[in-house]
Amino acid sequence: MILKPTFTNGRTPSGGLNIVSSKIPPITLSQIRRTRSSVETIVALLNEAESLHSWRQKNALAWSTCRICKAIFLHYRKDVGRYCSRKCSGKAKDWLKLHSANGRGKKCPGKGMAGPKNPAWKGGLTYFKRKGKYANQSIKYVRCPVAFMDMARKDGYVMEHRLIVAMEMGRPLSRSECVHHINHDATDNRLENLMLFASNAGHKRYEHGQAIKPLWQLLPPSNTLA
Repeated sequence: MILKPTFTNGRTPSGGLNIVSSKIPPITLSQIRRTRSSVETIVALLNEAESLHSWRQKNALAWSTCRICKAIFLHYRKDVGRYCSRKCSGKAKDWLKLHSANGRGKKCPGKGMAGPKNPAWKGGLTYFKRKGKYANQSIKYVRCPVAFMDMARKDGYVMEHRLIVAMEMGRPLSRSECVHHINHDATDNRLENLMLFASNAGHKRYEHGQAIKPLWQLLPPSNTLA
């Protein structure tokens, strides 16, 4: 049985690693180590003894089995005890190298599995969760086309409703221009449900009943008689 002296995930203010020290008396720890039983039983005995001797400690300790090297190690109970070291944690994620830029975990522009080829690809969509009254209406972000990149975030994503209006007008929207949802449903990004105002102030005055003309709105088709 291997009992490893391990480290916490964080570092001390001086930059060194925090060593996790067991509170089990050496004699008791030695008796448990000599126990001829399964690893699960030994871990259970260690956790029982640790709880008995460190129950007053602010960050209670726990023993676990490393998923890679199978060593028994000590960690803070609040941390998830999966791997005994960063080395084992890295080995568990070794498969990610196959999807890096050059297959060895190093960046190399122009190569690798980008976009839909990458296993982390989510379809080019991301959502921003809102709070309060509109908590159930998340804002949808999509990958921004190159022609409208001026209105995108640093990561290349843009609000879908703003992009729809911009593509309809044929130009990027300015930061001051505000897109309004007519039915107040932020998840309904149909073109006929959107209006564009020159500023957020004009948008607010419109919502309060003032006669503010929108900068753009999709006009309904005219019913011309034959």
